[in-house]
Amino acid sequence: MVNSYKDKRDRVSPYWNLDLVAGRSFGTARHDIWEGLHPRACNLLIVMSGRCTVRNGRQSTVLLPGSVYLLAPAESRVFERFGSWDAYWVLFPLRLPLLWPEINPGIFRIQPPRREHRIMLRNLIETVNLTTECRGEWYQLAGNLIDNVVLRGNRLAGNAPSDRRMLLAVKLLSQPENDLAMDEIAAKCGMSHSTFFSEFKRVHGLSPRQFREQARLQMAKILLKSEKLSIGEIAARTNLIDGSYLSKRFRKVFGVTPREYVRKFRESPPGPLEEKYLPHDPAR
Repeated sequence: MVNSYKDKRDRVSPYWNLDLVAGRSFGTARHDIWEGLHPRACNLLIVMSGRCTVRNGRQSTVLLPGSVYLLAPAESRVFERFGSWDAYWVLFPLRLPLLWPEINPGIFRIQPPRREHRIMLRNLIETVNLTTECRGEWYQLAGNLIDNVVLRGNRLAGNAPSDRRMLLAVKLLSQPENDLAMDEIAAKCGMSHSTFFSEFKRVHGLSPRQFREQARLQMAKILLKSEKLSIGEIAARTNLIDGSYLSKRFRKVFGVTPREYVRKFRESPPGPLEEKYLPHDPAR
């Protein structure tokens, strides 16, 4: 029988129904089997010790120390470990093009030099710290650290022609306080307005404006859970015009109003990521 795995010594993010969750899993049980937590998220993973097998249907891949793995979203993924295991991991929405070598369908691996491995591991550990403490601008900072790992992997694979410009665009668009016009962002990224829009949508599937609004709405979701602020105050903090506009766009993207979301979050015990509260309709 496959159970949803959560070792007693796991350290994980407290907000399971956000789209960015990270943790450290370690234990000494002889044998454990568990299912992937979120089929719509990418999974970035670094194994510190031990080994683990990941299965998707009939396909099986062994995850070993020394490499950095990125698993694409999959509806059915089962992990199995034998003996001790220690790993850092993060479930997240991919914001940059992924150019890592694919060793099996949906499973990408980078085998970095020791120095690069230390940097990528440090970024992942800091992401776990940020997502478990949830202080200040943790969501943007964690997203930037993950982007840095993806970008480093792309460079090691020798395939990063436009990553730097896209990474800068994502950083600028993800900052709620940043109200630069799209022409200014395009100029900072070294692109014309039309090239910026077409390239960004090709990579991310959203226009820059849609991406910016979804980033602000994700921050609003975090503030609804972690801060005692009015809807108007949250709108001001996230640069979303006013409380009425925030409520309208929040419902459009997440399917519930901010007040309904807070009420349902408080009534629900901690559990797996809630699919229904993830974005389902890009902001227009």
